[in-house]
Amino acid sequence: NGPARDRLADQLSKLAAVLDAAGLFAEARGPAERAIALIEKKLGPDHPDLAFALDALGGIYYDAGQFADAQRQYRRALAILDKLGEPAGYNTTEAIEGLGNAALALGQLDEARAHHERALAIRQRTNPDDQHVGDSLINLGMVLVAQGNVAAGREHYERALALYRKVLGPEHPQVAIALRQRAQLAMGTPQAIADLEAALAITTAAYGPDHPEIGVQHGNLGAAYAGLKRWREAQDHYERAIANHEKTIGPKHEMTALALTGLGQAMIERRDAAGALPILERAITILEASGAKSALRAVPRWLLVRALWDSKRDRKRARTLAQQAHEELGDARDPMSVQVRAELDAWIAAH
Repeated sequence: NGPARDRLADQLSKLAAVLDAAGLFAEARGPAERAIALIEKKLGPDHPDLAFALDALGGIYYDAGQFADAQRQYRRALAILDKLGEPAGYNTTEAIEGLGNAALALGQLDEARAHHERALAIRQRTNPDDQHVGDSLINLGMVLVAQGNVAAGREHYERALALYRKVLGPEHPQVAIALRQRAQLAMGTPQAIADLEAALAITTAAYGPDHPEIGVQHGNLGAAYAGLKRWREAQDHYERAIANHEKTIGPKHEMTALALTGLGQAMIERRDAAGALPILERAITILEASGAKSALRAVPRWLLVRALWDSKRDRKRARTLAQQAHEELGDARDPMSVQVRAELDAWIAAH
């Protein structure tokens, strides 16, 4: 009975991983939760195998954009490993990394930074040339940028890119991720386009055209072309991103909402404010339902203000939404929030 139960838990965990990789997040949760129940009944509440299963469930929730649920699972996993004094190796840093990623997605920047700094220190101490050091550099760089320290974030991305090229080779998908992150700090420049085109080529060669990362790359290319005010190309890439996201991660995922936001902006700039209205309303609905951080919701809300005003629709609502978006930005210091806050200040003063 015991070995059979162990095999069943293992099979359920593998099934959950396959479903998660296929973008079937809701379907993946059932097998993952059954595996956790079997492991806890067999091995008790403080066994490392339970921590690893909880970490995997956290990953499923994270991939689905359910960041608060992911955070709860990661915290349970790390509590077990810390209680056991689990050697500070890969399994421990996976849970720490998951907590950092969930905290960043929820806008808990100080907590995110603390987790990623801890994971990076452990990984550097264990093996400074391991690719997971690069992963931690990317993660910490993202937090630093969100905190407004763009120069430090760029330095972390450059270090990760150099490490990936050295350890994994120039055509590895992790190289594409580092190129993408570097490009995000250079939007509006030809270098960003070059980095993102290279990243898209690497990712397509590695995974094929229907992988979720392809949608991310198209979304970033949309933003890069938007930065150059090349709105037709921006709209094309945002539409490709949306089509990919809806197919691979679902129509209600946060990444889908971000691509919809970009598409809405491109349509406004191409003098189709009326057409942008339902696009931006949908983006806001997704972000509100997903529990996305308020500064992220402020961007499509600000664009909805512009669309309502430019299309001569409900201008009273536009003024109300402008104030709401300004409040949602709070004291966010990432480059996008700083830019949107300046645009909102100018618009509110003029209207």
